Amino acid sequence: MMTRENYKIRSACWHESLCAAQYMGDLKYIHHFGNKPDEIFNLKTDPFETQNVIGSFKEAAQWQKEVQTWYHNLEYLYQKHQDGAGQVAQRMVPNDTAEIH
Repeated sequence: MMTRENYKIRSACWHESLCAAQYMGDLKYIHHFGNKPDEIFNLKTDPFETQNVIGSFKEAAQWQKEVQTWYHNLEYLYQKHQDGAGQVAQRMVPNDTAEIH
């Protein structure tokens, strides 16, 4: 059953490859594509995002992979939309946590 704790919402910054985020319950993971260190915030206890708690989560590497895969697939879908053609599905990276239609 899908609950708030296991449901993931992803978002990207306006500028290309600046950042992408994944929200999981009260947690927010931000991947900065090497521009600065990645971050995790507990939005329930730190709503103003002042304390990066990434060191407390061994799952951070997996979350980074999920966000990068989602962002990569999103870029290809956007390019397909812009081009109006192409075999984008062949270039997409499989991700067990994302459904892309």
